[in-house]
Amino acid sequence: MKKHILPVIILTVMTIVTLGCGGHGADDYIIVGGDTPIIPSDDSGENTPKKIVLWKGSGTEEDPYLVPDADHLDDIRNKSMSACYKQTAHINLSKFASNGNFWQPIGESSHCDFTGKYDGNGYRIVGLFVKSDDIFSGLFGGIQGAEINNLIIEEAEVVGTGGCVGIFVGRANGNSIIRNCYALNSTVNGDNGIGGIVGIIKGATVINCRVDHSDVSGDNSIGGIVGSCIDEGSNKAIVDNCYVNDSKVNGNISVGAITGDVTDLQGGGYSFVTNCFACGDMVIKGAKLS
Repeated sequence: MKKHILPVIILTVMTIVTLGCGGHGADDYIIVGGDTPIIPSDDSGENTPKKIVLWKGSGTEEDPYLVPDADHLDDIRNKSMSACYKQTAHINLSKFASNGNFWQPIGESSHCDFTGKYDGNGYRIVGLFVKSDDIFSGLFGGIQGAEINNLIIEEAEVVGTGGCVGIFVGRANGNSIIRNCYALNSTVNGDNGIGGIVGIIKGATVINCRVDHSDVSGDNSIGGIVGSCIDEGSNKAIVDNCYVNDSKVNGNISVGAITGDVTDLQGGGYSFVTNCFACGDMVIKGAKLS
């Protein structure tokens, strides 16, 4: 009997992985046959491999995504901007400052706010270097109804020319909470709305936060904790139980050890600062102190 040989067709499966909110680079990642993803050629004609970040957890409050290193922290912008995360080790971000590059804030625009929860779990982040002309600059750029808790940032340098600049968050809106956060030996500089913890809060809360041995500077609305504190509709803007120690706060208009300015748009105490103090060797310079 004559045997028939059937042709074998080999298919190469190509999966296109699109960068999420605020991902690095404008091109899509291409995974060929499930192997290492390859970024399309750069100007030199060479391909640069980019590893896939594998996550543990499911992103819920009961089972948050675990963040053990810098790659996972950077990948939040691609994984989910609305999930829950927990840091599980100290993280060094200095590799993002090599070759003239800088950390890109998570949620760098009003169209791409972080809306989830990030629990630093008492761990530190060091080597945060941000140099941005976006309107929101910090570890996180803009957050909306989010929580940033239990995190220490040490030896950070955050510079933003677009306003709303803070070491932890550039701008916090809509019942966001920044709790138990500590900035140490860091500098933050910008134009308007500059704070040691967060640049501007609108209807958000900053509670139990501390800035120590750091420099905060800019032009208008400069505060050791929060640059500008503004209520938002029925959402109160609150700065409570925070302090600044052995730090410098410099600006030209509306400068304060805790907040640069407090605006109560609704009236009746919708924006307030309570139980806060500055101590140690403080230097406060500005045309109008608050």
